[in-house]
Order: sequence, then C-alpha cells, then structure tokens
Amino acid sequence: MVDVITLDITRIFDAPREVVYDAWADPEQIVKWCCPDNYHVTFRQGDHKAGGAYSTGMKGEEDRELIYGGEYLEMNPPEKLVFTHKWVDSPEYTYPHTTCVVELKDLDGKTEMHFTQTGFNVVAEREGHRSGWTQIFEKLNKELIGR
Repeated sequence: MVDVITLDITRIFDAPREVVYDAWADPEQIVKWCCPDNYHVTFRQGDHKAGGAYSTGMKGEEDRELIYGGEYLEMNPPEKLVFTHKWVDSPEYTYPHTTCVVELKDLDGKTEMHFTQTGFNVVAEREGHRSGWTQIFEKLNKELIGR
C-alpha cells in the first residue's frame, strides 16, 4: 500500500473572503496569478462549477507549455472549493492525481486560507508543489492588495 502524502499551507490575505473566493473561482482572475514565478498562464478554460472540468496551461521563458487540469468537486461560495489536479502529458510527475481543498475563513475583513493538496506518493513531489504554491499564493496576495 502506498502512503498518501499531503501538503498543507495556511495564509492570511488582507482582503474579504468573497474577494479571495472570486479570485479562485473566476477564470479571468486566475490567469493573473495561478502559476509559479518565472511562468505565465497561457490559457484557462472550463466549466467553473461543481462537476465541471477545467484546464490550464503555463509556460516559462525557455520551457515547453505545461498543462494541468481536473474537475471541480465542490464550490461553496465564499467558503470552500474542492478540485482535482492532474498534469497532462508530464511524465516527470508519477502520481495519478491530487485533490485540492481551499477553505476560507473570515477574519474581520481579512481572510485565512487553508490549502490542502492530498494524493502525492513521493515526498519530493509534495515539496516541489509546496514551493510552487507558495510562489503562487504570493502572486495572489499581490493581486488582492487594495481590493
């Protein structure tokens, strides 16, 4: 039996919970922040509702385009999003897919976000995603400033 490895990140954003939720749920906003440093989102498409599929591309300056996607399992505004995450045509990732949970708690106008990604079968993959998500959440923080 393979051990399931989980990534947990908690972050406080200086923005209302509804604004943070919308940044996750609106594909026009996602393209501005949802990729690590030195990458840019090339596209975001899909049916952004529970049961809907999504697909996203991202590319670095010298890299080939990387594509990931999945399915929204739960969308409960402004509290929670649950979606699967799988790399498409990326042989360097050995896990079949992961499940991501974004839980948002109101803190008097600020938002506490608890992000969990479950399903890794190798610690190195979890840690690579920790680095990527940490950079992504810093980009999200910059997008949220002043909202």
